[in-house]
Amino acid sequence: MTRRTAIALAHYVAALVVGISGFAALQHFGPAIAARLAAHDLILSEPRYLWALLAIPALLVLRAHSLSDLPRVQQGLSFLLRAAFVLAVTAALVGLEEVTHEPVKTATVYVVDTSESVPDAALEAARQRVEASWRKRGQHEVRLVTFAETAREIPLVATEATTPQDVAATAPADPTGAPEPPAGTLPPIPRPPGTEGRTSNVQAGLRLAESLFPEGRLARIVLVTDGLQTRGSLADERETASRFAIRVHHLDLTDAARPAELMVTGLEAPDSLEPRVPFVARATVKATAAIEARCELFVDAVLAEGKDVSLASGDTEVAIETSVKEGGDKRLSMRCAPKLATDDRFASNNAFEIPIHIKTLPKVLYVEGERQFRQNLVAALGRDFDVEMRDARGLPQTTAEARKFDLIFISDVPKSSGAGGDFMTRQHMQALESYVREGGGLVIAGGENSFGPGGYGGSYLEKHVLPVELDVEKKEDIPSLALVLVIDRSGSMTGEKIELAKEAARATLDVLQPSDKLGIVAFDAAPTFIVRLQRAANRLKITDSLARLSSGGGTNIFPALDQAYRALATTQAKTKHIILLTDGQSSRSGILDLVSQSYADKITISTVAVGLNSDQTLLMQVAEEGGGRYYFTDRADNIPKLFLKETSEITRRALVEDHFRPVVSKRFRSLQMFQGVGIERAPALLGYVSTRAKPRAEVLMLSHRSEPILARWRLGLGQVVVWTSDVKNKWAHFWLGWSGYAQFWRQLVRDTVRVEKSDPAMQTFTDIADGVLTVGVDAVDQDDRFIDGLQSQVSVTGPDGRDRDITLSQTAPGRYEGQLALDAFGPWVVRGSHHAPRASGADADPDSDDDKAKPADVHRSYAALAWPFPAEHLLGEPDLSAVRALSEATGGVLAPTDAQLFDTEGRTTERREPRWQPPLYLALIFLLLDVLLRRVRFYGKTAIPWQSARG
Repeated sequence: MTRRTAIALAHYVAALVVGISGFAALQHFGPAIAARLAAHDLILSEPRYLWALLAIPALLVLRAHSLSDLPRVQQGLSFLLRAAFVLAVTAALVGLEEVTHEPVKTATVYVVDTSESVPDAALEAARQRVEASWRKRGQHEVRLVTFAETAREIPLVATEATTPQDVAATAPADPTGAPEPPAGTLPPIPRPPGTEGRTSNVQAGLRLAESLFPEGRLARIVLVTDGLQTRGSLADERETASRFAIRVHHLDLTDAARPAELMVTGLEAPDSLEPRVPFVARATVKATAAIEARCELFVDAVLAEGKDVSLASGDTEVAIETSVKEGGDKRLSMRCAPKLATDDRFASNNAFEIPIHIKTLPKVLYVEGERQFRQNLVAALGRDFDVEMRDARGLPQTTAEARKFDLIFISDVPKSSGAGGDFMTRQHMQALESYVREGGGLVIAGGENSFGPGGYGGSYLEKHVLPVELDVEKKEDIPSLALVLVIDRSGSMTGEKIELAKEAARATLDVLQPSDKLGIVAFDAAPTFIVRLQRAANRLKITDSLARLSSGGGTNIFPALDQAYRALATTQAKTKHIILLTDGQSSRSGILDLVSQSYADKITISTVAVGLNSDQTLLMQVAEEGGGRYYFTDRADNIPKLFLKETSEITRRALVEDHFRPVVSKRFRSLQMFQGVGIERAPALLGYVSTRAKPRAEVLMLSHRSEPILARWRLGLGQVVVWTSDVKNKWAHFWLGWSGYAQFWRQLVRDTVRVEKSDPAMQTFTDIADGVLTVGVDAVDQDDRFIDGLQSQVSVTGPDGRDRDITLSQTAPGRYEGQLALDAFGPWVVRGSHHAPRASGADADPDSDDDKAKPADVHRSYAALAWPFPAEHLLGEPDLSAVRALSEATGGVLAPTDAQLFDTEGRTTERREPRWQPPLYLALIFLLLDVLLRRVRFYGKTAIPWQSARG
């Protein structure tokens, strides 16, 4: 074995011995060392890094293979410095820390209720308690949180005190005379701004307080409230407070001076009320002390009755009898006020208002096309209905306007006014449809200007509202019509005349049935076929062609009449007619011969003379010999009216003027409208407008031709009734003298009029919570099956009379719910119409207008409720039961002292100061010394020859 090998082996053995000895020493002396350190308040936070000491034996192994020829003493010192470096680094890694223990600090948050139900005296007592704790806090923390609708932290900052006299002094503050707080004290606890004080949300105050506690402090809450919470839940905070070890104390300040309070908490009236019939309104009045008061009953804000009452503490019933003169929707309110102002705090809770309904005469709008004949029906209905009469221009234009009436009766009103406008536009028709679908009643009576002859053929009214069809072209015994308008467009027709002539042509087109034929010839010196003879169904094409009509040139009647005659002579039609319009003079050559020939060929001619310059003599002869009618006007605006009148005369094929007795259909003889009137003895009618019943319509009365006289159908929630005869002294001449006339029409209108009632299939429930109205509907049919897929229209009427819409969503089978945020206190009325899905039958035609017109099942709901005043103003006896339960669950007490609030319960908090920096400084020194020993030879010479080192 060489000397070098022996030295290396010795190093290995030494490393092994050092490692084993070190491990054994750690095992044996480790606890003692830890105890010794603990005795000096030192701990090792990371003792696992002690294994880094194994680097020292490794240094011995590396030393065995060192090539250094430094003196052995110097090499030994280097090893010792390296070992010391490892020890120093290990001492830093094990996290040597000095531990100190200090008493724990507390943090107390006062949570004070500042809602309106808490009196001022209680808030002042709370302020004094907060101030006392705040002054004695020392190193502890005291904070203040107030709550009402929301919670907020109030900084605790006292006013500055300059002298002892300043501390004791008080100075006048605001104009009300309230003194300012003395210098050096906390200011009064502020009330929340605006209407926030009308809500008491204890939970919000506690949650804000829980978020304010700093880490490492004992948490304390002192809750100050009367327990009358209107929002949130104290019970929900028990678990949170327990989980975070928050002790909740409470103060009972309910014995603070509380002003007396008077509240009207309820009002009731009978369900069925009639005009001028006395009824008793009963109010529940609550007082917190014995109070002398005056209670008054109002109807629509007008004083009805009043009385003096003596109120005992608690609830007292106040009954006042009154009556209402007129019917309708009213507001009934009871208002009570104490005779002494000091006996009441809030005025808002002194009144309670509810909606009531007084039975009224149903309101009927009667629109008559011929004003001189409207008194007959008014006299028949006047005893049982409130009838408002209007002429043809009085039709409602909007659903809102129509909704004012329980029934609308339209008699003999033409579609067009004949003077450049329409009595009934599409807007009028759509408003009537919406009105009926909402529950209104609609009766339309016939006449010479109604239904087909009135220009309603193909209109929105016929397609979507009426239970009958007006097109009677398929009847073989009624001839069709071919009509040619011959219109003067000479220079004298410039301006208003030619425009009114166009309007007259358009009005004529509206009156014609789709199967009729219409042609238009315009003439000056020469004729032009503006519209070739064609079916009236081509309305758009005819209207476009008519728009190009313009004036200019002379006047020559014969060529124009001849062209119209030739067109009609070759046309197949049962009735052929010409209407000639002119305002000038023309050569008479050949005109009368042409008229004679036309009449012989069964083509009739009527004439319209416009102005004094027209050849009235010629036009009169043409009309007389042509088998037509002659009209004269010196006002251009009469042109459309005359055209309409003439067209009505020649379209009388839809009018059946026969002497007949209407017959009641067998299946409808038991209807209430026919009872007691002697309908079987009713006199004859003299005419009616021919119509055809639609498939869904109920034909109640028939003519001698088995055509509808009285027909009806249900449209949405309402009903549409059609009477194809008239109600005037023409076709109904004999009926006006019949004893059953008035009773028949009263019973028919009563059967059709709108009836406000709730549907038993729709059970409505309502609830108001936190200012949000919840409306729910349970829809169950007669077979106790849920009604799904409803489309609901719910309107909520507030105290201001304005309607708000609520969208209901289906939340469960047959259950529909919606919500609305309320913005005013007072009575609220909920009205709803609910459309059930239409049953889909196997025979249903989705493209059929009849099937589309069939309404789905419609149900109605109604509810009335009151939201009289804020819940915070419904003052009762303070209730601290929930507060006490919360305190008991968290270890709190009633009225804690400052000593209890700041008691640390012997608890301390541990503070650790790191002591790893000094070992690191030593490690740096050992490292530098080791580098010095390895780089500088202190004595002796190198064992390596210089020549070998060179190479």
